[in-house]
Amino acid sequence: MHHFQTTQDLPVSLDQAWDFFSDPANLIVLTHPKMDVWMESENGLTPIFPGKILKIRIKLFGYIPSSFLSEITEVKAPHYFIDTQLKGPFGYWQHKHLLTTIDGGTRVTDDVKFKFPMGPLGVLAYNIFGKQYLKGIFDYRHMFLKKKFGKFK
Repeated sequence: MHHFQTTQDLPVSLDQAWDFFSDPANLIVLTHPKMDVWMESENGLTPIFPGKILKIRIKLFGYIPSSFLSEITEVKAPHYFIDTQLKGPFGYWQHKHLLTTIDGGTRVTDDVKFKFPMGPLGVLAYNIFGKQYLKGIFDYRHMFLKKKFGKFK
């Protein structure tokens, strides 16, 4: 099992951050355009709730079509929610989106537990290119959020 965590401080209130991150439509803008994210589920663009299922189509590495079926497994508004992959490109994927009030804004923490498929071959793939690829996904997210909300002082 792998663990990836990243944080970013935003100059917005907890409620503003929650409104943005808890709207599944924003997953599309938070993801690099090369991944060509498309929300397929009919309820995909309505607010999150525990048990909500999202079906998302993406292009891994910019060209490999894949589907991602995930469930919002836990919601504690406005502090966090967790989505867990039910079916998709990972052997396991659970992403906790944590929002914490800090002086001057909100700290956004993405805490991801996951594993690549294919056992030892998946571990090798993660070490060769997966770790850097995942970092790039969140680097893009950080850049987008900085443009949208401004730089934290």
